[in-house]
Amino acid sequence: MLDLWPPEIANERIKTPVMILREQASLLGEKSGNLVQGEVVGDNNNPKNLIYYFYVVAPTLGNYRYQLFALEHETITYPLKIHVEELILDEIRTNVKTDSKTDNFMEYEIIHVDNEAGLIETLKAIFRSNRTRRIITALMSQADVEWKPVEKKETTENVI
Repeated sequence: MLDLWPPEIANERIKTPVMILREQASLLGEKSGNLVQGEVVGDNNNPKNLIYYFYVVAPTLGNYRYQLFALEHETITYPLKIHVEELILDEIRTNVKTDSKTDNFMEYEIIHVDNEAGLIETLKAIFRSNRTRRIITALMSQADVEWKPVEKKETTENVI
C-alpha cells in the first residue's frame, strides 16, 4: 500500500483549550476542598465547531451546576470564542477583545481569543472577576454548613 502521509503526522501534539479548561476545573476542586468543583462538558451536536461548557458544581447541593462560560472553536483551536454572562463581561471588558453579534434578532457580545496566551489571560480575568468570586463564595457557603469564620481577638492596651 502506498503511504502518502508524512512520517511524523502522528507524533505532534498541542496543548488544546479543553486541556487548559480541565486543568483549571481540577484546580478549583483542590482549592475549595471539593466543596465546589469545576466541570467541563463538551457539546458534540455541532457539526462545525467544538463547544465546551465550564460549570462550577456544588456536589453537596445535589450537584447544582452554574454555567460560568462556554468556549467554542473550529477543529483548528485558535482563534476561538468565549461566551460569558454580561455581568462578568462588564467587569473584564477592558482586558479582552470583544465583538458584537446579532443572532435571532438578539444582540450579544463574544470574547475573541487568538492564541494560548490570550486564552490564559482571558480565563484569569473570568476566574478572578468579582462576579465569579461571589458565585463561588455563595456556593461554598451553602455547601459547607459547618464552616465558622475565625473570630478576630480584640487586644486592649493600657493607655497612659
